Amino acid sequence: MTSMLCKKIHILVCSMALSGCMYGDMNKRSIEHFSDDAEMYCKATTGRECENYSKCYENVYSSYPVKFLRNNLLMYSVIKKENNASSHKNLMADVHDKFVRLEREGRTDLSKEYSYMLYAHNYCAIIMTGEKYDISKYEPYIKEEIRRKFQSNL
Repeated sequence: MTSMLCKKIHILVCSMALSGCMYGDMNKRSIEHFSDDAEMYCKATTGRECENYSKCYENVYSSYPVKFLRNNLLMYSVIKKENNASSHKNLMADVHDKFVRLEREGRTDLSKEYSYMLYAHNYCAIIMTGEKYDISKYEPYIKEEIRRKFQSNL
C-alpha cells in the first residue's frame, strides 16, 4: 500500500513538474479541489446553503500556510481512496475517524494535519447546520499558524 502510494505521489510530482505547474497554481487548484469537495459533501448531507459553505471552506483554506495545503491534498485523497468514497456523505466523519485513530496511535504529527481539514469544516459548519468535531487540542496551533501567515503577508 505504501509503496503504491509513493509511486502515485512520485508520478503526480513529476507530472506537475513537467506540465509547468507552479506552486501558486498548485495552491489555487488545491483550494478549489477542497472547495468543490466541501460543496459535494454539503449537498450529500444537508443540501442547505452549500454554495456559502463551500465559499467559507475556500476562505479558510486560503488562510492556511502553503505547506499544509499540499499535505492535506494528499491525505484527503488517501481518505477518499481508503473509504471508496463514491459518495461524499461521510467524508468529514471519515476524516474525523482517521484523526481519532491517529490520536490513539500517538501519531500527533499526522493527526495535526488532519485537524486542518476538520478546522475548516468546523468553522463553516454553522452555515449548513452540520456536525462539528472536537479538535480543541490543535485549534490554538492552527490559529497561530494562520496569524503568522497573515503577519508575514503584511
